[in-house]
Amino acid sequence: MVIKIAIVPVELAHGHTDPYLRLREIIENHRKVKRAAMSSHPASFSYYTLLIQTYALIFEMLGLSNWVKPIANILVSNMPGPSDIMYFKDSQMLAAYPISTITPGGGVNITMVTYNGQANIGLVCCNNNIDSLEPLARYSIEAFDMLEKCLDDPSINVDDIGEKLSA
Repeated sequence: MVIKIAIVPVELAHGHTDPYLRLREIIENHRKVKRAAMSSHPASFSYYTLLIQTYALIFEMLGLSNWVKPIANILVSNMPGPSDIMYFKDSQMLAAYPISTITPGGGVNITMVTYNGQANIGLVCCNNNIDSLEPLARYSIEAFDMLEKCLDDPSINVDDIGEKLSA
């Protein structure tokens, strides 16, 4: 089995207030990138990742990250984990929580890993730009709940999530 790892831009959803339609848009945008990867030389996306991350690292080392717009300021990834229950000697592994890194010039990394039919999400941020991940964690839980509810109630939209700012 060959494992392919690449960091490529995928456009997130915008323009829809329906959470389900936003998710479908992200899935379709991701499929476009996957199709491009499948039709390209096997190493091309890895080389692309190395190239853009090298530039980002150079910008970071020279202190230019605050002056040059990053390719992306959020990294979202998913890693399939073991589907079977795992053990370390006699101790059963109960859950797997990911920890990841921040790419040069990045701000937030959201990684999902599965284990034994359950998905767990890890959040990492650059403390130079973000004070706390607690609001993002709360909004993520709200977003998952909202996505589930919107299947039965089409009146729910993304304006119903997060803090409401008074005018």
